[in-house]
Amino acid sequence: MQQLDIWPSKQAKIFIEAVEAQWGCRWKPEGALAGTAKGRVFYVTRDLANIDWRKLRISSVGLYISEFIEGKLRLSMEGSQLIGPFATKNIVEITRESAKQWLKGDDIEVEDASAEGSAGTAFKGHVIIKSGDDFFGSGPFKEGAILNHVSKGRRLPPQA
Repeated sequence: MQQLDIWPSKQAKIFIEAVEAQWGCRWKPEGALAGTAKGRVFYVTRDLANIDWRKLRISSVGLYISEFIEGKLRLSMEGSQLIGPFATKNIVEITRESAKQWLKGDDIEVEDASAEGSAGTAFKGHVIIKSGDDFFGSGPFKEGAILNHVSKGRRLPPQA
């Protein structure tokens, strides 16, 4: 069981500022943010702050949206769906076929011509994966490719 703490507004502000720096958006969550000592971030209802739930045996709560370690962010699929529509940089638009390969667990090669964000600047750090109106998580951009972080339990089978 992991220890989960509802973040005070100061801690949430640090996370929101990191989101803004990485993806160029000022995301304002309607709920609260909670985190673990291992850097996992969850999006929860604000009502949890009113409950002394630490005495309960809870394995998880809310929606897992990100890993946040030493100021670096890696969005989950759900986190990319929350933040992606507001992002203005570090977004990679891929084809449906590439999205299928991503969901199978493959890295995605990015052509040099498209290795720039919407503002014309080169990708830096983790990028959000998008195809059409759908968001598929995030991955680190390195040497012309986006490295896959889709967990094995969420991957499509190879024959799909």
